Amino acid sequence: DVSLMLTITSILFTIFVGFFIAAATTNYFRLQALFSEETGNLVSIYSLTKLAQPQAAAKIADAIDQYLISCFDDELDKYILTGEKDFNKMIATVDSLDYQNFKNDNLVTNISGSRSDLYRIRHEIFIASQQVIGLSHWVILALLVALTNILSFSLRDGCLSTSSLIGALSVANYFTFI
Repeated sequence: DVSLMLTITSILFTIFVGFFIAAATTNYFRLQALFSEETGNLVSIYSLTKLAQPQAAAKIADAIDQYLISCFDDELDKYILTGEKDFNKMIATVDSLDYQNFKNDNLVTNISGSRSDLYRIRHEIFIASQQVIGLSHWVILALLVALTNILSFSLRDGCLSTSSLIGALSVANYFTFI
């Protein structure tokens, strides 16, 4: 029975597409939150350095700028690898601060906490930036799109409204897949 097979195929296609869209959206929002958190920690390091050692603030700002520029020069899935060298330079610059001359031990503690958080955040960014949909997922979606379209066209009865509906469904399937 073609209509039963079409119903099952359409339901499976909808479930898979919905799942993949939800997974991609969740990862995207998680990446946004992680980028915000990373930037917040970098701003915190700069601000605290500016309070504790104003003469070192420009050096920290340059290291942070260089790091952020290098990270966003490439695709998100390469974010961590692209910025690794500049991240290490930035951390070395933070580590080179003269902590002995800080007026307040809380500043040292806060800078160290922000520095430590950067490693955790970068690890989470690495995990969240990996591909959500692999080749096997795309193959399943392609097969479901093809099967849905084939089964839909087999239901045509020559009526203009049915043909229009099947054509619209085929176009929607095409744009959903791409």
